[in-house]
Amino acid sequence: PQLRDQRYEAVVHLVTAAIGAERFYTLENNKARMESRPEAIALDGRLARAWVGHNALHVVENGTGSFEEKIRKTVDVVCRSLGVPGPRSQPRWWIVRNVDEQALAQLEPAEWKLEHVFLRTSDGSESRVTKKS
Repeated sequence: PQLRDQRYEAVVHLVTAAIGAERFYTLENNKARMESRPEAIALDGRLARAWVGHNALHVVENGTGSFEEKIRKTVDVVCRSLGVPGPRSQPRWWIVRNVDEQALAQLEPAEWKLEHVFLRTSDGSESRVTKKS
């Protein structure tokens, strides 16, 4: 329990396609996949039980959406766990009026590093995660 509870800030468990997305679970489309469907279900259960009790356990199930939706949910969980904003579908812009030039001139300049990670799904959509340090 100590290793489970203190080593990882968060745990994200993606439920196997063998549960809830059975038609996509096949040995034909994934060379790394070796387990039969019943074996995958049993392994998924053992993995899920291993993390029960962790204070930041997130389970991403196979819902009614697509695999791309599962990826988007996973990215959202990871971003929330890291405390960073999640991807937005549209950029945001603001128009600033009546700027106080004197107050602006008194501000100290600040520098930071932005790191962008782009994720592309099989349907061609793209998400970006930005880390500011």
